[in-house]
Amino acid sequence: MKDINYALVEETRPPIYRAMKYWGKKPHNIWREYILNYTPENGIYLDPFAGSAISTFEAVKASRKVIAFDLNPLTSFIIEVISSDFNKDLFRQAVTEIVSKVHSDLTYKKYFSTSCRKCKSEEAIVQHYKWDNSNIYEIGVLCKCGFKNNISSIDASFLMKYYNKVNKYLSTPNNKDNIIANSINSINIIKWYPDKNFHRSESFSGGFKSKIGGSNFSFLWTKRNLYILSEIFDLILRTNNEDLKKQLLYGFIQTVHLCTKMSVPRTARGNRPFSTSWGRSAYICGNRQMEMNPLLVFISSCIGKQSVESSLIKAQDYLGKKPRLLYVDERNKSNRSGNFDIKYGAVDINTITDYIDDESIDFIMTDPPYGGLVQYLDLSSIWLIWLEKYDQKYKPNYSAEITVNRETQDLNVYKIKFQKSIKNLYRILKKDGKIVFTFHNKKIEIWNAFLNSIVLAGFKIEKVIHQQNRRTGEANVANPYGTSASDFYITCN
Repeated sequence: MKDINYALVEETRPPIYRAMKYWGKKPHNIWREYILNYTPENGIYLDPFAGSAISTFEAVKASRKVIAFDLNPLTSFIIEVISSDFNKDLFRQAVTEIVSKVHSDLTYKKYFSTSCRKCKSEEAIVQHYKWDNSNIYEIGVLCKCGFKNNISSIDASFLMKYYNKVNKYLSTPNNKDNIIANSINSINIIKWYPDKNFHRSESFSGGFKSKIGGSNFSFLWTKRNLYILSEIFDLILRTNNEDLKKQLLYGFIQTVHLCTKMSVPRTARGNRPFSTSWGRSAYICGNRQMEMNPLLVFISSCIGKQSVESSLIKAQDYLGKKPRLLYVDERNKSNRSGNFDIKYGAVDINTITDYIDDESIDFIMTDPPYGGLVQYLDLSSIWLIWLEKYDQKYKPNYSAEITVNRETQDLNVYKIKFQKSIKNLYRILKKDGKIVFTFHNKKIEIWNAFLNSIVLAGFKIEKVIHQQNRRTGEANVANPYGTSASDFYITCN
């Protein structure tokens, strides 16, 4: 083993990691280099704040056993999806069947159709609606007349094959579009949807709740979009094959945030008038909103660039194997079987010693919570409120999160939880093992809490490396002034 004494160069992120939105994704090749260097061939690597699970899969690629824990159950879901067996033909068939059923739904036809301004067809599809306060000022139109081949109509088969190749155009709304827009609140939603109030947190401010129209998760979407999402979700849950069901859900949760009232039109400088994003790591809602057609977003999330298909089709080739999974929770926390490539679960780091023996881990590298800079569990709620309907193991435990939140936990509570967590890591790390923290925060009190926890746990800092990131990190996005777009890699023994 040779120490890494210098910053490394981050490479372009491979397809396996591009599909799922997650804040603070780790630079894959840099973490793999650390895992390879500090974890012996038969050793065990631990990431107790596994987040996007990039470190988990880089450990598998490095042929190391990994324990990947995170209080956020979304991490477990990502691990299960990416480790699943993927059949492209079966997946496309399932997506096509869902698209066909929703596309033929009378409510969908009524609320996502318009007249083509070019060929006058009444079968044109609305790709998006752009709102300014309560008024639609622009729509995106998709019509068969924009396609070079002669077709009789736009059906599911056409959308699956050609959606990303068809010319779309922008138009001002006509009288019919406005009448339909004014009637969307009368839609009767029959299928299940997340009718659940926001939990107590600073993430859901009074101003935000007022802007979206209420304090319930269902208000994140217009009733028109919520209807279509509930239909897609119901069809996915009817799928019998569990691997396929999770893969479809993976595409679904990539869809839901792009169809909320939080999605905004891009600026003219961005030159992407037909796409949107949830760009800020916060629940915010502006005067201008972009209401995307959920069915078309679902297609793009499942098929095409940065989709489920592109992520999973060569995932096992990238990893070099199909990972053996071992899921743990309260029911089997005493399981010490070594028959795994990935041992994982939604485990609170303050109970981690119930799952891992003292002095049994060879190397730890992790990205711990930066105070309240990013409220990861709150942000993930937009996906988890759907996933927990599928399986209750994806229900989050907000009270155990290590964070600073004006509504629930102050800095002192954060310090207590964080100090205990670092002491637990000291207990389970081998005496000759090393731990690397990546950390960054603008606030000196958070830095002091972090450094004091390291010292009180018994760790000694060997070196600090200023690692430049290829992409701007969440620290820089949240605090654009006075925070560099990079992290500090802090190696301890």
